[in-house]
Amino acid sequence: MARLYKLSAPSYKLSADGVFNDPVFSERLNSLSITLNNGESSDGLAMTIHDMPAFKTGKMIEIPSDDRRIEVSMGYELKLIKMGVFYVNNVTVSGSSSGNTMEIQANPQLMGNQRNTTWNGKEISKVIDEISKDYKLKPKVSDSLKKVKVHSNQVNQADSEFLTALAESNDAVFKVMSDHLLFLTKGDSLSVSGAPLPDVKLKPVDIISWSTAISVSENFDEVIAAVSPLRGATDGVDGLEENVSVGKKGGKKAFVIKQSFADKKEAKIAAQAKLDEFYRKANTLNLTLIGNPEITAEQKIKLKGVREGIDGDWIVETTTHSFDSSGYKTTLTAYKQPE
Repeated sequence: MARLYKLSAPSYKLSADGVFNDPVFSERLNSLSITLNNGESSDGLAMTIHDMPAFKTGKMIEIPSDDRRIEVSMGYELKLIKMGVFYVNNVTVSGSSSGNTMEIQANPQLMGNQRNTTWNGKEISKVIDEISKDYKLKPKVSDSLKKVKVHSNQVNQADSEFLTALAESNDAVFKVMSDHLLFLTKGDSLSVSGAPLPDVKLKPVDIISWSTAISVSENFDEVIAAVSPLRGATDGVDGLEENVSVGKKGGKKAFVIKQSFADKKEAKIAAQAKLDEFYRKANTLNLTLIGNPEITAEQKIKLKGVREGIDGDWIVETTTHSFDSSGYKTTLTAYKQPE
């Protein structure tokens, strides 16, 4: 069923340090884009404005400070959806005979604190709770991950670096969204409140263009992980106590994880995460859509009527909402969820 709000005009709302539709931005805006990622890289805001004197005062724009807070909602006049909170980290000003331009880039709150902390043996939920407090963020962890034990320590690492590695080893994603720190199983489509994200149904009328890629090189049948009491003492699997295998045993293509693991459970989790990663990389979809503010990263989309072999369920890996003089559009990259 068509979304009636799309019959209204595309629109957006900016809050710069709490001032909604700050005229510094709104009367000069040339383009605005918000990129929402699944946690493997940071979300981002990119904005281009005409660097000209204000209409009423005649004053030039003050170059934003590198910590200015910008909150953005995008969509249509009848329905605006919050895209996130971002902090300015880069400003470029340029000029020519045709006028001056200011480009602003911003990201969510960065987690750059370095620490030396022993996490080994603690549950993931406890780790996320403790790190969240330092940034005054609200933690949200998938139920399937809350009781999983951490098997590593944080040694001279930034929190973002440590959490990225922890997420990768547990087939999860972590990201800062608004005032929340999310640590979720990949494909676990949850909002910051913990409620499931609704599926988005797409038909050809919603799509401007599409393409898909199927990579044979990424299509491994089996992943093997080594178990050793002397974890990390070797880069191979020969001579170790035992190997753990997931996928199709004896398949045409097997991948061996060079790192060894302390026990079978840890090895199996890592092997399954790697096999799922290969599956996702082997099946990707790119879409350009008429602007749809309901689409976010890690959300399930359902294609119907596009093409046999393409129709069905996909999970959004990254999406960009862009607004300029030509209107509002949404682009995304999606993957097939491992069965």
